[in-house]
Amino acid sequence: MKLKLPLPPLLLQTHSLTLRERIASEIAAHGPIKFSRFMQRCLYEPGLGYYSAGLSKLGSSGDFTTAPELGRQFAQRLVRYLAAPLRALGEHAELLELGPGSGALAEVLLEGLLESGVTLKRYRLLEVSADLADRQRARLQRFGALVEWIDAPPAEPWSGIVIGNEVVDALPVDLFKRSADQAVELRVGLNAAQLTWTEALPDASTMATIEARLSENPSAELPEQRGEVMPSLSAWLQAVTEKMTRGACVLIDYGASRAELNHPSRSAGTLQCHYRHRAHFDPLVLLGLQDLTALVDFTELTHAAHALGFQIDLYTTQAHFLIALGIAEAQGHLDPREQLNLAQEIRRLTHPLEMGERFKVLAFSRDLELLDLTHIDRSSRL
Repeated sequence: MKLKLPLPPLLLQTHSLTLRERIASEIAAHGPIKFSRFMQRCLYEPGLGYYSAGLSKLGSSGDFTTAPELGRQFAQRLVRYLAAPLRALGEHAELLELGPGSGALAEVLLEGLLESGVTLKRYRLLEVSADLADRQRARLQRFGALVEWIDAPPAEPWSGIVIGNEVVDALPVDLFKRSADQAVELRVGLNAAQLTWTEALPDASTMATIEARLSENPSAELPEQRGEVMPSLSAWLQAVTEKMTRGACVLIDYGASRAELNHPSRSAGTLQCHYRHRAHFDPLVLLGLQDLTALVDFTELTHAAHALGFQIDLYTTQAHFLIALGIAEAQGHLDPREQLNLAQEIRRLTHPLEMGERFKVLAFSRDLELLDLTHIDRSSRL
């Protein structure tokens, strides 16, 4: 049954059509494009891309809800995890948040860390959306000069911790299809002025990435297997961390190990589109108006971190992470309504059918000791 999506207002239809015409012109001039190029333009095209234009993205009026938008519990658990290593960094300690959304996570982190006596040199927010940056400034103005906005990774040496919640899943991916022993790449082409799928033999670099992706637990018994590879992952992680002299990264996202991604239950791939709290699987519609994401290959992310000289400290589910940091104890003296709201928030964050198992936490460090959570570590499964 085909999902019926809400019709965008006329102004947004025009917005989407303009982006579509730009992409179609590129295809008409140069031939079918890799899906990563298509996804890059849909998400980040200046003034038109999903993350570049002033569209409502978060909360009930947007397309999806992230953990920090549910309440304060997610960020307060992160305060517990980050406080000790930030103290160890001393007066040079910085936080760099990637894709900070509405500023909800930054607000609670700053409050909690300052209340616990952590001295921060600076809290940086790396934001590509001018609209979201304006919302963040309004929300965080009381923290004054402690907060700084940047549109590219730091260019000078620094020490601190990178935080990224639901960021890696938005990096552009290439799509592949394996039939028998042959893999082909799925690209975006034109047919009678309509965007359409087309197949192409992958170049050597893409083929090597696909082969690595299929190397563990491949669904070889299935007649066809689809999936995604993230060509920019290593370069992105290097850009974010190359000036970090001492510190760590904590990345929270929905994803799995490479072996799990190759399980037959995921043989159709994991690319999803999110529009007005509806998930569907057609990225060739609503260009610039919907989010495009794919499950993160945490095995590949771990390899990229190792290659950059980081040690892996933790890989676990969001549920185990939050429970280990005391979320189940977060009751206090609350009235019945507050208790119900808190219980609902904790359930969404930790329940296996909500965010609890789907989201994973990966932490890795360079010359910095993180809080010991080895009792919940699953990095051996990567």
